[in-house]
Order: sequence, then C-alpha cells, then structure tokens
Amino acid sequence: IKSVADYGDHLNDLSKSTGATVEQLSFLDFAAKKSGSSLDGLTSGIARMQKNLVEVAQGGGKQAAAAFNALGLSAATLTRTDLVGQLSAVADGLAKIQNPTQRAATAQVLLGKSYRDLLPLLSEGSAGVKELATRFVELGGVVTKAQAEKFDALNDSIVDLQTSAGGLARVMTESLAPSLTGFFDGVIKAPQGIGDALAKISAKFSVWLSEIEITLAKADIATGEGLK
Repeated sequence: IKSVADYGDHLNDLSKSTGATVEQLSFLDFAAKKSGSSLDGLTSGIARMQKNLVEVAQGGGKQAAAAFNALGLSAATLTRTDLVGQLSAVADGLAKIQNPTQRAATAQVLLGKSYRDLLPLLSEGSAGVKELATRFVELGGVVTKAQAEKFDALNDSIVDLQTSAGGLARVMTESLAPSLTGFFDGVIKAPQGIGDALAKISAKFSVWLSEIEITLAKADIATGEGLK
C-alpha cells in the first residue's frame, strides 16, 4: 500500500511541477520502464518540447521553429494534439532524417539534454508509440488525477502519524531516561563491585588457610614433644 501511495504522490507532485497531467505521467513512466529510460528524463524532454511548441506557435523560438520545419510539423497544430499524438508526430518526423548526426541534433533542439531518454521510445515511430499507449490502457496502468490526490492525502496522513508517534516516543523516553540511566550505570559498575567482593573473600580465605596451617604446625610440634 505504501509503495502505491508513494508512486501516486510522486506523480501528483510531478504534475504540479511540470504541468503534465497525472495520466500522461503514468504513461511516460510505463514508456520509460519499457525503453530502459527514467521518468524524470522523459518528463524533462516532454516539458522542453511543449515549451518549444508554445513559443513557436506564438511566433518565437527560431531555432525550435527550424527544427519543427525540418520534421515537416506545424507547432500550431501540435499544440492542439494530445501527448501521444505529439510524440507520434515527432517520432515519424525524426525517422525521415537519414543522417544520424542531424537527427540527434534536431532531437536535442526540440527535447533538450534529455533527448537521449526519449530516443528509444521515438525510434519505434508513431505505430510503436500508439501501440505502447494502447497496451498501457489495456493493462489498467493509467493513474488518474483523482487517484493521485487520494494517494497524496494518504501519504500526508502517514507522515502526520509518524510525526505524532515520534513525539510520543520522545515523551516516553524522556520520562524513562533517569531510571534507565541509573539501571545501565548499575550494570556497568556491577562487574567492579563483584570483583571487589571476590577479592575480599579471597583475602579472608587466604588468612583462614594461613591460620589452619599454623594450627596444624603447632599440633605437629605438640605431638612430637609428646612422643619423646
């Protein structure tokens, strides 16, 4: 349960920071795992692409505009397309560039430094992207915004509980500390006390043996004198 809550909480936080929907992010996470990439890498690349789309559609971003033109794509059209449609269009556009160096350079302009994380997915072309999206839905992998918000609330409650439990533990430890300290000190000093007691017993035992030896010696002398 905790791992599911953590996952939904992470998607919800990521949605707030990137502007991507929770549903889109859950698909990107699936795509990342399938392609051996990371969700953060894919999210960063998608955010850069969508930023470029908006800038170009508004008449800015000359370098990005040139890159979209090289792919034969219209930024204005793509801004009205969902994420899967955008990725599919970019994937097919990149596939048309025969020169690998030029293809990588164009991808970097559109997707930023994270373009390498997206290339394994985009290399499948639009058919591969759409097939992956369809499979994702069939598997029931979509995490909705409503679910993510509930997971977020659950995680907040868990943190509150842990904080409350920590406070209770500190109060209990504080009240028990003097008694426990005295007990532990006693345990530490116990071996020394036992050693001192054994030393006293050993000394008394030695004295007792000496007295016995003296008594026996006197008895031997008396016996010897009696036999004369």
